[in-house]
Amino acid sequence: GINEIFLKEILLEDRKNAAYDFFDYAHALIRTIYSVNKPIFSLVSGPAVGIGHEIALLSDVIIASSTASLGFPPGYNFVLLGSLTSSRFGIRLVEPAKEGSNADYVLGHDNFIEDAKNKIHELDTLKYHLNRRFRLKGFEEAMLFEKDNYFSSSRQSVTK
Repeated sequence: GINEIFLKEILLEDRKNAAYDFFDYAHALIRTIYSVNKPIFSLVSGPAVGIGHEIALLSDVIIASSTASLGFPPGYNFVLLGSLTSSRFGIRLVEPAKEGSNADYVLGHDNFIEDAKNKIHELDTLKYHLNRRFRLKGFEEAMLFEKDNYFSSSRQSVTK
């Protein structure tokens, strides 16, 4: 993300294969995340909604600002391994950042970047990549399932 927005939505081009291309890019992103041998941290200082929350959930640790909001809007259709990533905190509607609910750590907004760097240094000796590999075990099958599910007429979505 950049500035005060982590990621709120992605608009696929209005062309025939845009969604299929997106799933290919998403699959490549997840393969890359799976293979990284270092901890991956998401620093969320603003909204991480829908696909933004899915991306944050792929990381090992979500460090959010006290002004951030994370979750899924009503009617959201998972497009990025939601079946695996949502098991981390569950499928939650968008709400303010809360430790253990939609973020691992919530830090004050005023010195967020500096405090987040300190938290990362405090945590960087842990073997997060091993837990990530275990958590994402079977992601290839999950991606195929979600791709099929997304393009079927009975797509599942987040509801109240």
